[in-house]
Amino acid sequence: MKKSIYRIILMVGGALQVLFFFVLPYATLSEVLGALSGLASGIGLGGLYPSRLTGLAAVKMISYVPDYGAILSCVFVPPAVMALLVFLMNLQGKKRLSYVGSIVLSLFMAGFYGFAAFLMTLLGDIGYKLGPCGPLCVVLSVAMFIVSIVGCVKDPGTAAQAAGSGKPAKPGKSVKPGKKDGTITGLSGAYAGAVIPVKSGDAVTIGRDPSICSVVTKGEKVSRKHCTVAFNGDNGMYTVTDYSSNGTFDGDGNRLTRAVATPMTAGSVIAVGEEKFRLG
Repeated sequence: MKKSIYRIILMVGGALQVLFFFVLPYATLSEVLGALSGLASGIGLGGLYPSRLTGLAAVKMISYVPDYGAILSCVFVPPAVMALLVFLMNLQGKKRLSYVGSIVLSLFMAGFYGFAAFLMTLLGDIGYKLGPCGPLCVVLSVAMFIVSIVGCVKDPGTAAQAAGSGKPAKPGKSVKPGKKDGTITGLSGAYAGAVIPVKSGDAVTIGRDPSICSVVTKGEKVSRKHCTVAFNGDNGMYTVTDYSSNGTFDGDGNRLTRAVATPMTAGSVIAVGEEKFRLG
């Protein structure tokens, strides 16, 4: 299934933060102390403090500066793990729950990175200067938090409801039909990727008015009750009845006869305003 732009942004943001953990310094050591640290390493006394304090370097500090290493690891490791989880949730996720998880994790990540940036200012006593990673990750986490909220609301892949329940269907969700049910699949517009079941002998109404339509779509050329789609489970045929002023069109651009049930086979395409749907 094609990923939405929101999930792609979250995946990129999560991957970048994991990469930053390994390569981008949260702080850098002053030249003098850096030289002393290098000298100590050269004579076999250990590296004392890394000149470039990345998340990975902080973990390695545990072996020769246990106190600082343990504290820094507790600050730097959790947000990197959270970033990895955000990446995986949006790589595998198709539902709103993955966005909710991204919202929570991104908020915690921003908090951790903000504390990390504050902690780096305290390490000035031992010669460290704040590097780019902490502030950059704070900004990136906040951006991911905002994208997660927008995606949760706007992503058509998370918002659909099954048609035929008496409530308006919303764009995007794939619903498994019954054995004798037909389907209407969104091909473009807000309903792209939506799979809406049509029960045999019933009809799905498409239009602007949510009080009478199962599939609600907006647009200047869409009528309150634009058309209905019915399915016959015995012969596998669909019938489309147009009720609109601007017309319902088939896949070749031909306008269907108004107020007449037009038979159509599975695989046929209809256009309602700017949106296109495939029957079956």
